[in-house]
Amino acid sequence: MKKVLIVEDETSLREIYAEIIADAGYEVLQAGDGDKAWEIINSGEWDLLLLDIMLPKLDGMEVLRNKDKNSFCKNKPVIMLSNLDNENIVKECLSLGAAGYLVKSSVTPQDILNVVNKHLTHA
Repeated sequence: MKKVLIVEDETSLREIYAEIIADAGYEVLQAGDGDKAWEIINSGEWDLLLLDIMLPKLDGMEVLRNKDKNSFCKNKPVIMLSNLDNENIVKECLSLGAAGYLVKSSVTPQDILNVVNKHLTHA
């Protein structure tokens, strides 16, 4: 079973995403801050990362910058989730290796599931 790590500090939003992704047959791991996310990322026990940018302790950009320092994390898709709809931030995330960038206020939970399916059914 493929594992999706959801890193989102807003609990209600994280739980909505987790429910729809779990209902689709994926195992869901969750973190509410960058430090907890980093622990799970370093375990290598995930297949796709949904990563918020604005996080307590360690922000999503820093997590993204450091992800590939671990060889077992390379080539795993990271989809950035943010309400920051800024072209420069989007470009930076993509240049750092993010597989996608979704503006939370512009997508539905179903849209997020569609992106997860797209990346994990072809993996």
